[in-house]
Amino acid sequence: MTLDAIAAHAVSKHYGGVQVLRAVSLRLRAGEVMALVGANGAGKSTLIGVLSGAVAPDEGRVEVAGRILPGGNVTAARRVGVSVVHQDLMLFPDLSVLENVTAAALPLHWSGLLSKRRQRAAAAATLARLGFVVPLDARVAELSLAQCQLVEIGRALLTGGRVLILDEPTSALSVRETEALLLVIGALAAEGTAVLFVSHRLDEATRIADRVTVLRDGQVAGVWQRGTIDASGIARAMVGDVSVHNAPAMRESRRLVLQARELRGPGLGPLSLTVHAGDIVGFVGLEGSGIGTLLRGLGGAVPLEGAIEVSGQPVRLSCPADALRAGLVYMPPDRKLEGLWLDRSPVWNIATAPLRRCAAWRWPGSGWLGRLSRDRMAQVSVSLNVADAPVGHLSGGNQQRVLFARSLEQSPAVLLLSDPTRGVDVRAKNEIHKLIEALAADGIAVCLNCSGIDEVLAIAQRIVCMRAGRIVADGPRETFDEARALAMVSSSD
Repeated sequence: MTLDAIAAHAVSKHYGGVQVLRAVSLRLRAGEVMALVGANGAGKSTLIGVLSGAVAPDEGRVEVAGRILPGGNVTAARRVGVSVVHQDLMLFPDLSVLENVTAAALPLHWSGLLSKRRQRAAAAATLARLGFVVPLDARVAELSLAQCQLVEIGRALLTGGRVLILDEPTSALSVRETEALLLVIGALAAEGTAVLFVSHRLDEATRIADRVTVLRDGQVAGVWQRGTIDASGIARAMVGDVSVHNAPAMRESRRLVLQARELRGPGLGPLSLTVHAGDIVGFVGLEGSGIGTLLRGLGGAVPLEGAIEVSGQPVRLSCPADALRAGLVYMPPDRKLEGLWLDRSPVWNIATAPLRRCAAWRWPGSGWLGRLSRDRMAQVSVSLNVADAPVGHLSGGNQQRVLFARSLEQSPAVLLLSDPTRGVDVRAKNEIHKLIEALAADGIAVCLNCSGIDEVLAIAQRIVCMRAGRIVADGPRETFDEARALAMVSSSD
């Protein structure tokens, strides 16, 4: 009988009075891709920790190739070939590709000194398996996110890599980059690597995985072979029936809130754009389309040239503070790196927004600032029970809602959302869509882009397609489907 590459046997884990995992069993064979999906809070992160040796289970055991893995011992897990590529990549940006790939497995000369020749040969051979073509001496800080993802995978493979755990590997990638990474994953599995693919993108799970395992409330809700379940079936297994709604129709009587003419920026323009109160404008484009530059530029984070008016008043955006004063509020895609203070509470995070409107001696979260924060939490459906807990301990969906709450406290006329549902589960994504629609109904204009074209089409009333820094199509949602939008943004004409 063939041994499993890795197996969890009745693994349980609790933190305080909260049971996070309940007798979870899972088997992954060499050469197999298993998708692990579940709502935020289902126990995926804890299970990854147990499988990788980072978390010691209270009950049960983990076996790698038939040998019991000591709980809470990452080094032991790496020695037997278990590697994790986390959603938040753990690279050294100022070091080279070569140094990053070999950081955890430095090849030594017989004398005990580093063998640079063997180091380069090992790194080159490993990255060649991934189709990586960037020079080994390139600085990681100069790479794209997709290239950084491959560097991290290369490092995992070089440490043994018999079992590769990928935590949300496509959450911040473009459509083209995602397709390339899925091909790499398939090739690694064909070579015999066991891959645990953790993702909120259910369509990817059904495409890439030989089996799909669903976690719900810390338990295995079911395991399905490829072809026996689709994305909607997985969603029902994860969280029950998820209501599907259509984007509201555009309103007839609308006030112009944003007018931009002949905008130019790094890799952007010239382009012109108008946005009305209550609009939900969805931007669609591939990597390098300029959408990110446009949204960041309107938020004051990237220099733009051209004429910009907000509610009829000309504005000059030299920094984010200028944008905030004008009512242009940018919400970044990486809530952990750019958006939130993870060691602070939701109340504290939200209360930092109105500080510019109050006396210097007032402390975030105290008095009226604390009351404002709690009101915003209620508005975006974050439980007041977690008002004083560190934001880093909350689920991805709750973290994103806290970021929404702070953005709303900036009194936006135009809310600029870059991938607002990145890394959240199906239910949280649905709730965020409804929140965006409610804000638009209150007269706030929303400009957004998402990593998936289908999501933009599901929520936006108007679609703007961009390619090579310019607008190539702009019209009502009803005039677009996914095929037309993709054709517009990928055409070379």
